[in-house]
Amino acid sequence: MEIKEWRRLTVQSVLFFAVVFVGCLCFQSRLELKSEHTAMAGNKHRETEAAATQEPQEETEKYVTKSDVEESSDAYIRIAKRAVGETAGIYVSQDYRNCRIQVSIEGISADDISADDITRVKGFHAASGEVKAKSDPLLKKMTIRDGETETGQHKTVKISFKMKGIYEPELYEAEDVYYIALTKPENRYDQIVVIDAGHGGMDEGTFSQDGKYLEKQYTLLIAKRLGKLLEEDGIQVYYTRTTDEAVTKKARVDLANRLNADLLVSIHCNASSIGDQTAYGVETLYSDRGTADSGMSNERLAKLLVNQLTAVTEQRNRGALLRNDLYLLHHSEVPAAIVEIGYMSNDQDLKYIRKEEGQKEIALGVYNGIVQALEEMDEYAGTD
Repeated sequence: MEIKEWRRLTVQSVLFFAVVFVGCLCFQSRLELKSEHTAMAGNKHRETEAAATQEPQEETEKYVTKSDVEESSDAYIRIAKRAVGETAGIYVSQDYRNCRIQVSIEGISADDISADDITRVKGFHAASGEVKAKSDPLLKKMTIRDGETETGQHKTVKISFKMKGIYEPELYEAEDVYYIALTKPENRYDQIVVIDAGHGGMDEGTFSQDGKYLEKQYTLLIAKRLGKLLEEDGIQVYYTRTTDEAVTKKARVDLANRLNADLLVSIHCNASSIGDQTAYGVETLYSDRGTADSGMSNERLAKLLVNQLTAVTEQRNRGALLRNDLYLLHHSEVPAAIVEIGYMSNDQDLKYIRKEEGQKEIALGVYNGIVQALEEMDEYAGTD
């Protein structure tokens, strides 16, 4: 064999063995990879199988404790569950103007629950059973009566609590009782404003020259728009009325005093003698009675309101006027002012008051004045 041919065969043999060797390595790698995948699949299957056979964890129902409730308020009403039983629902509502809280309980009747099942607590004083107004820490009166659902087919009981003050109620459930925590608004909210829509019901207030348009209608419209703006800004609002109803002057100012509100703002319309078109524009009224150490005088509040109102509406600014003869202003223990939004006896003022855009601007102007007053009061409080 020639040397060349021998060399050629040697090279071919080396290449052949190299190819075989590489092929073996690849085959072994595939086997190992397949084995790994099989193991992973097996583990995954076993984990899934274990998860499927595991018993579900029971969710325990969480209740509040007496301590939880007392941390939020030192005043509360406690209703025993033994009297309520398995009910369809328990609901709490409030009528702050009449210092009344009502609890509605579905699924039972008035015969199923008594005054002995209800305990009233304020601080270290507690009472149960029939209400004795002089000694009861919270209540003037309590009534338990049957109510009706919308269909009239299911039992329901209504418990009405006539409170000795205004409280914000909040319902809690404990293991054996229901709690209604009671918080004074001044302890719950940073800022409180009482909005008074002047007149209402049989008291129509002033009116347009033709008698078609009544003051009570527009004061309520403005009050609601104003209240909405304040609420959107996080300010707590209480209304002396929200419907066309008669409210006494005493009830209006008493609401602000009981709440210890930051401000009381009353919305009114003005008027001059029939046929007189010369009087027009907006003004505010105030009393020189001293208010609590709030950093806001009645005069200052009235000036802020009229200036902000005219800045938005561009109506004539008639200024802030001293009026000590008005019951609401003279009896208010909190900073108070009356806003006269325009003359219903003047055609142009009336047209502006009647327009939706005009009502929006009036509400915005009064809102701006209230916000400025609250900011000044906060600054004053911060200097103490």
